[in-house]
Amino acid sequence: MEFVELRNNILNQDLLTNFFVEVNNYFIPTLSHRILNKSDGVTDFSEYSKKVLKLAKCLVILENNQINGIVIIYTNDSINKKSYIPILAVKKESQGKGYSKKLMGKAIEKARLEGMKEVIVKTWSENKIAIKIYERLGFSVIEERGNGVSLKLKI
Repeated sequence: MEFVELRNNILNQDLLTNFFVEVNNYFIPTLSHRILNKSDGVTDFSEYSKKVLKLAKCLVILENNQINGIVIIYTNDSINKKSYIPILAVKKESQGKGYSKKLMGKAIEKARLEGMKEVIVKTWSENKIAIKIYERLGFSVIEERGNGVSLKLKI
C-alpha cells in the first residue's frame, strides 16, 4: 500500500475513471448523480477524471496498481483560503482499515501546506458513517440544507 498524488496524464485518467465506475453505487445518491450533468458540462466519468486531475489534488491509496481509496481536494481559493473536498471514497474490501482517516489527514496537510485556512466537505445527511469520520477529525457541521450537510475544519 502506498499513498500517491495522481498527476494529470492519460494513465491516471483511466485509473481514476475505472475507480469512479467501480465505486459509483457506494454513494447515496450515486456518484454519477452527484457529479455528472451539472453546470460544468461534465457528462461522464472520463471527463470528470480529466477535470479533477487538472484542477484538484487527487490523493490515493494504491495497491497492486489499483486505487483502493481516494480523497479529492481543491485548494485553489487563494482569496478566501478555503479548500473543498467533494469526494472521499474507499473500496468496500478496503473499508475498516483506517484508509478514510489517513486520506483525510493527507488532504488536510496538503491544504495547510498550500496556505488554506479551512477545509469544507459536503455529504448527504443519510451518510452517517462519513459524518462520524469527519467529526472525529475535528470537523463541525456548519449547514444542513435539504438532504445535504456541510462540515468545516479550521486549520
